[in-house]
Amino acid sequence: MRLARYLATHTLHRWREQPWSPLGRMAVALLISTGTLSVMGGFDSAEALLLSRMEKSGANVVSVFSPLSPGVTPNAATRYEWLSQKGEVLSVVRLFRSAEDDMGRRLALYAYSNEAIPALRGLDDEQGCMIVGGELPAGLISTVTFGDMSFRAKNTGGGLASKLPADGAEVVALVPAEMVGQVISSEGGSEVTVFENRSDTAVSAITATLDRFHAAERTRASVVSAGSLMDQIAELRQKKAVAMGLLAAGSVALIALVFGAIAALEYRESRFVFALLRSMGATGGSLYAQALAEALCVAFVGGALAVASLPLVASKVLAHLALADAAPGLGSAFISGGSLAVLTAALFLGGLFASFPAAVGLRTPFGRILD
Repeated sequence: MRLARYLATHTLHRWREQPWSPLGRMAVALLISTGTLSVMGGFDSAEALLLSRMEKSGANVVSVFSPLSPGVTPNAATRYEWLSQKGEVLSVVRLFRSAEDDMGRRLALYAYSNEAIPALRGLDDEQGCMIVGGELPAGLISTVTFGDMSFRAKNTGGGLASKLPADGAEVVALVPAEMVGQVISSEGGSEVTVFENRSDTAVSAITATLDRFHAAERTRASVVSAGSLMDQIAELRQKKAVAMGLLAAGSVALIALVFGAIAALEYRESRFVFALLRSMGATGGSLYAQALAEALCVAFVGGALAVASLPLVASKVLAHLALADAAPGLGSAFISGGSLAVLTAALFLGGLFASFPAAVGLRTPFGRILD
């Protein structure tokens, strides 16, 4: 017990004399931990976004996305008219810029043509504008601002419009195409077609037909369904597993290298004290335990600082991008249980390997050092 108190006092005295040693190692652990958690958090957040999109779309919904260049007339409604034989179809154009309502919500803005009206539920007859999604009661009128334009829109369930993605925004707003036709003509956008299958044909067969249709027409389009989202999630998880392994190995190597180099220098300065303690009956195991505890303490303090600070930074970034409300739980995904497990293992192994110089030094007979 006296030995433990003496070693703790000796360590604290050394830290006061040389503050760069613990602070430098903590900074290294903080940077490594922040990088590891950020990369893993990116994978976790992307997975959360895909899961949210899959939950919103449903199992029988297929979405088709195709770029719309400036000056090109949208023709998705005509191109995918044949899908109406198997279910309900909604073709709209998503504008690149977002809108904002008087509640401060960021809105993904879509423009619809007359052909899309039958697929819209609760459309405001006055201006033909509607807001879909969010927690506001149906029927509430909001004022929406888009550039120098403002209009009133009714909050509604929206029918098939509720399946439109709001990635990067909180809710979806739909306006008649003639209101924003000039913006679409000058800036372009993305044609989005949402199809809800109500036939006996499997969704996978319909997506395969769409892929062949696009290949025959040489059309650039992305077909998204629950099945394709599941494939994307599976692929993302595979990449995440590879990244997790590489990050863990790199973190262990960096911590062991930096911590080990500093520990070797500090042991050379303290080896006479350790040899004197061993000559007075202290065991090499107890002295090694002190070196290991110091390395682990510094490493885990740096990791704890990263864990405490990263969610604050992540929440501000997500709030700025309006993604926290677009995919519930996205912010918490930045530090998942798997990420913490990988980080904890990396910090422990890095601290363990960093204590090896002390273990090797303590094998030297204390008599040779004291002589």
